[in-house]
Amino acid sequence: QLRAWPLPMSPVGMSRVVQLRRPMNDTAAVNIRAVELIEAPQLGALARQTYQATWGDEMSPDHLAHIYATELSDAHFAHLLQFEFALVAVQNAHWLGYVHFGDYPASAATPDAAEDAGEIHRLYVHPDRHNGGLGGQLLRAALDHPRMHVRAEVYLHVWETNFGAQRLYQRYGFFPVGRRPEYNPQGQHTGDDIIMCRRQQSSAAPG
Repeated sequence: QLRAWPLPMSPVGMSRVVQLRRPMNDTAAVNIRAVELIEAPQLGALARQTYQATWGDEMSPDHLAHIYATELSDAHFAHLLQFEFALVAVQNAHWLGYVHFGDYPASAATPDAAEDAGEIHRLYVHPDRHNGGLGGQLLRAALDHPRMHVRAEVYLHVWETNFGAQRLYQRYGFFPVGRRPEYNPQGQHTGDDIIMCRRQQSSAAPG
């Protein structure tokens, strides 16, 4: 069960945007496991909380509410978990971070992407656990997943100013192959995602 401080309902009427408490015993083992379909509300709450902690200061309230109601809603995760995959890092029953992955959708794929390419759709870690290696553990677990390690290529999109994440991905064999412009709901260009690729046969990742 996800433990959280009680917070008011989000402005878009979804389940609570969860504020996770920092585990009291940081030396306890971290377990990375699959997220079950019935846990979609917990995953949605963690996704919104970590997204807001990462990007909330850089986005307008309307843009943030739009992301909450579409890409990070409980219903959206309940739909995705029927055919895609998510792993969560848990310590002392606290959810600390997650990675969501699956097929590389044709609508986002680069022209030369392998037909069976996979994608790391999202990887977020609770801000209390940034720079502690948890992101790398989640990424490694996703790449080792039976549905991912057989892929010829794995792609991901990372914000152009998120240099820490770019360095992490480079350590696991990802390299930039392009850019994708991003727009807010009003159609204004807000910046670019860097498209990165890992070719599985030749990529080396740290042990």
